[in-house]
Amino acid sequence: MHKRIAVIGNALLLAFSLGCHSSPDAASTADVIYFGGDIITMNDAQPTAEAVAVKDGEILMVGTRAEIERSHKGTATQMLDLAGKTLLPSFIDPHSHYFSSLTVANQVNVSAPPAGPAQDIPGIVAELKKFRDTHNVPKGELIQAYGYDENVMPNGVGLTRDDLDKDFPDNPVLVGHVSMHGGVLNSAAMKKYGISAATKTPPGGIILRKPGSHQPSGLVMETAWLPIFSNLPKPNAQQEVEWSRAGQMLYAANGITTAHEGATHAAELALMQRAAAGGATIIDVISFPFATDFDAVIEKNPANTWGKYVNHLKIGGAKITLDGSPQGKTAWFTAPYLTGAPGAKDATGEPGSPDEKESGPAGEKKWRGEPTFPEDFVKAFFKKVYDLGLPLNAHANGDAAVDMLLRAHEYAAAGDLTKDRHVTIIHSQFVRADQLDKYVAYKMTPSFFTEHTYFSAIPMS
Repeated sequence: MHKRIAVIGNALLLAFSLGCHSSPDAASTADVIYFGGDIITMNDAQPTAEAVAVKDGEILMVGTRAEIERSHKGTATQMLDLAGKTLLPSFIDPHSHYFSSLTVANQVNVSAPPAGPAQDIPGIVAELKKFRDTHNVPKGELIQAYGYDENVMPNGVGLTRDDLDKDFPDNPVLVGHVSMHGGVLNSAAMKKYGISAATKTPPGGIILRKPGSHQPSGLVMETAWLPIFSNLPKPNAQQEVEWSRAGQMLYAANGITTAHEGATHAAELALMQRAAAGGATIIDVISFPFATDFDAVIEKNPANTWGKYVNHLKIGGAKITLDGSPQGKTAWFTAPYLTGAPGAKDATGEPGSPDEKESGPAGEKKWRGEPTFPEDFVKAFFKKVYDLGLPLNAHANGDAAVDMLLRAHEYAAAGDLTKDRHVTIIHSQFVRADQLDKYVAYKMTPSFFTEHTYFSAIPMS
């Protein structure tokens, strides 16, 4: 039923152009007619209706019940009484990380108000303890949380492993960053995922260190986070359909009938395909395989199979991330952050200690962020995707990341820069006016993260 509801907003012109028929033939006989509730069309010319006729997932007509029954009711037509409920167009999710929804029901919400209950570090710890105690989490089992944002913590002091170790000496705890580009780990989680003073920070990554040492203080971001993320718990064979349906219900409950999986790894896609084949079909899901797993995905899913739904799941295009997030202070800019790098203050309020990387010491006053991948890799990936004729979603927040994106396009599309290659710039939060002009010229589409104007404002010089 979700597809029938979803297309209302897109099919009103079709419905009006069909008009009324004296008697329905096979082509105009509806599969189902909805009536008996508030039907909201989102069309100013006809804001409400008494009934809607649907056939093969498309709207045949929107109008009065008498007109629709006369024109589109057949002997096999299902008459579905809404019983006073409201029918309205659904939403298509332009960008999210659907796969994370499979486990969010088993996680703790530590978002700050109004999105969650944790307004400070003691509040985060209290929510974690409540979850552990009410769920009887055994010793040694991982506890996960989501929604942590150090920018809204009092005095800008961020969560550390020490804040978590006191109450969680026996459980690995991972508190996911609101950007979904990292998290804070306690000591048990550090041990579980192999993070120590000897761990080198990879290019494009952040491992925040304790003052005066290389000992990790808890926060891990970007490329340093990817190995942890890929090894987080996943549903077993028996849970795949159950967890998938639970994740899809989070979307459906908010009126979303098409979900976006914005950075899919090969093992995740395989799981999603198994779950879809097993009946996890509440909503449609579109997957965008991530650059690191692109070759593995394309080997098992040839390019000519992309863009086609199979069991309500399709591969929509490729995905690459060019920088981090402004709220995580890992977005890449041409000008420095006023507030320094991630971890500019530790729990004592003092500047954080230097990372072993020369390019990004924590607390550095000239910190501009850095790219996730080297430019040569980005250019080669753009060309590979373009040559296959596949759509591309490219995450770019800072203006330096957008500059690199444009250079990669100019390299990969040399000779025909203005062809529409279905490129979407995800977030694009700090795009410059001159870059917007190139978006237009190159037929690129920004997908702005407008919610951040409410939740975050990261100052720069």
